[in-house]
Amino acid sequence: WAFVNQRPYDIVADPKDAPKAIFVSAMNTAPLSADVEFILQDRLEAFQVGLNALTKLTRGKVHLSVAKKGSSSLKGMKNVELHEVSGPHPAANVGVQIHHVDPINMGERVWTVGPEDVANIGELFLTGKFNAVRTIAVAGSSAENRKYFRTKIGANVSDLVGTVSDDVRIISGDVLT
Repeated sequence: WAFVNQRPYDIVADPKDAPKAIFVSAMNTAPLSADVEFILQDRLEAFQVGLNALTKLTRGKVHLSVAKKGSSSLKGMKNVELHEVSGPHPAANVGVQIHHVDPINMGERVWTVGPEDVANIGELFLTGKFNAVRTIAVAGSSAENRKYFRTKIGANVSDLVGTVSDDVRIISGDVLT
């Protein structure tokens, strides 16, 4: 599964290497980032099934980090070690969470999976079909049409946002990376 990453080095996970834990950060603290609650609001069953599947891949824990503020529907997920996180960026960064919850020692590996990819894994188990969906947020002061787009993984973002002026940048990912 190309969307399961291995730490250290943030590379595609090697299925031969059993991780000591799996981390899912279901929150964003970066500026202009997409709201994970909004992205997953109609995919909670698939998200839970995906989390259940991940528990089969480690002898350790599946760690789920959610925003401490608010009444998150994600706080009710089962079969996970729940962590309520608060604070400014980079609090939602999965590497920061690994460091504080279950640091990686020499020779150890942990896996990380994005929340929408967890739901995609769950949907695969529910339907037998891989749904290569990705939700992106078009944001920023220069964005004429600020909104969320649900598209296919790997879609060309410039096709979604249309023509932009020369002084506007399209950034794929976190504006701070």
